[in-house]
Amino acid sequence: DISEEAKQDLVEEYSNERRPDDGEFYYKIRLYQGRFGQPPNPYFENRWWSRLATVSVKGSRNPRDRLNQLFKHDKFAEAFDAFQHLPAIYSGLRLSAVNKMIPMRCDEKLLRYLEHIRKFWYYVFDNNEQDMQHLDVASLRVLELKAPGACEAEAQVLYSRVCSGEILGAFDNERRQTIWRRICSETVHCLVPSLTGFFSDLTHFKLVADSFKWLVRVSGEETIQSVLKSSYTNADTGLCLVQVSDSSIKSIPAGRADPFDIAYRTLWLFAYREYEEMPVEVKKKVAGPAKGQANEEILFEFASLAHKLGFRSDQIESLRHGDPDREIARRLLLTARSPNRFRYNDLDGCIRQVAGLIKSAQAISDGEGMDEDRWIDDGKPERSGKPKPHDHLRDKTKMFINTLHASSNRETTVSSLFIQRSSYFAFFG
Repeated sequence: DISEEAKQDLVEEYSNERRPDDGEFYYKIRLYQGRFGQPPNPYFENRWWSRLATVSVKGSRNPRDRLNQLFKHDKFAEAFDAFQHLPAIYSGLRLSAVNKMIPMRCDEKLLRYLEHIRKFWYYVFDNNEQDMQHLDVASLRVLELKAPGACEAEAQVLYSRVCSGEILGAFDNERRQTIWRRICSETVHCLVPSLTGFFSDLTHFKLVADSFKWLVRVSGEETIQSVLKSSYTNADTGLCLVQVSDSSIKSIPAGRADPFDIAYRTLWLFAYREYEEMPVEVKKKVAGPAKGQANEEILFEFASLAHKLGFRSDQIESLRHGDPDREIARRLLLTARSPNRFRYNDLDGCIRQVAGLIKSAQAISDGEGMDEDRWIDDGKPERSGKPKPHDHLRDKTKMFINTLHASSNRETTVSSLFIQRSSYFAFFG
């Protein structure tokens, strides 16, 4: 017989023969730090730190710094530690995204998503932490971002692979069937979650979150949610304002609902629909107009909605009291004729005339201006991350609380709206 220490040496020597992924570095270092219930082992911990220092992680100049940054954030470290009984889950961890994740100031929503992943798999394995250890990475890769509970065609394809043992092969057939039934029951309204999906969705979520820089300033230990909550003024009205379309807001009794939560979701959903029109960082070419110019009308609507919902800030008031039509008219005139080559005799008068024409436009009813012929389908929707342009254009008409929280029927294929709905519930519950 050989000692446990010798066995561990053999395991680690084998590990050194292949390139570990980011998640394995996380898992091994936390394991040897004693975070997962075992006694600390400084020798092996230092070996893994040293090994991490010698590898390059795509998108990260110093993966060791990224991992330390994650460990120093107690709440995120605790959330990732919670997957210790599901080591396969760590295979989706991306250290290169850590320095984007933490500065987003969306801790509450990101932590909710991570908890959603943990709860899903704990339910699937009926809280059996020994069985969780046997979930293999290959099976996870096949199952993640699928929705067999919502899509019959997807269920049929996956089920045949479950029955053959290709998926979940570490379990006997009876146990595989039980796990499969639980996966199906939990994917009626969402995709199978994983860290791969989380970090992909994170890139899209950051684009949406950046829109809030127009409304509030976040500093110190604050988050977007904490700043907006401190600026919320309608908490005691007993009513919830719910936006049900681009031009319609309904007032309903709060009942057991939290008015702030409803208002907060409503504001986020506006940002989901219009974030492309509200870029914060404008890319300026060496010559020519700026690329990614924010749409003044959309910013005005964003601030006006925030004010109606009960949020107050200097930025909100500044946007509300501006005249977006004048700003659009001014930009139009100066873009049409470069100030370096042309001059208007009465620029202010021209701005007034163009702004007047803009103001004369008549509002159309919701959906009247939608031309479905322009939504040319260019293939299957993205299962995570930023949706394809035509999918976003179509789905934004349904990205409202009343639609997302409505019951849905089983689908023949997984639609882009189902995917966006799944992501929304992962972040917001």
